[in-house]
Amino acid sequence: MLRRRANHAIAVRFMERVRASKRLQIVRIEPPHEERAWVIFKRYADKDFGFVDCTSFAVMETFGIAEAFSFDHHFRQFGFQTLPLHALR
Repeated sequence: MLRRRANHAIAVRFMERVRASKRLQIVRIEPPHEERAWVIFKRYADKDFGFVDCTSFAVMETFGIAEAFSFDHHFRQFGFQTLPLHALR
C-alpha cells in the first residue's frame, strides 16, 4: 500500500524499520496456519476474503491478536478490531 500510495523508497524505509524493530515480530506462515487459512477461505464463500487475508486471520487467531492495523474491512467482517478505528468501508 505504501508503494502504491507513496513510493518505493518510502515502502523500503518502512519495512527496514519493521525488520529492525525490537517491538514487532514478523511471523512466517507455517503449515498449520496455511491449513487453518484454507478452512476459513472455504467456509466464508459469502465474503470476498482473499487467501492472504485468511492467512492473516489464522495467524492472529494463533497468537490471540484481536486488533489489526489495517484499512481492510475484511478484518472487521471476520470479527477483529481495526486500527485506526475509522478504517475505510
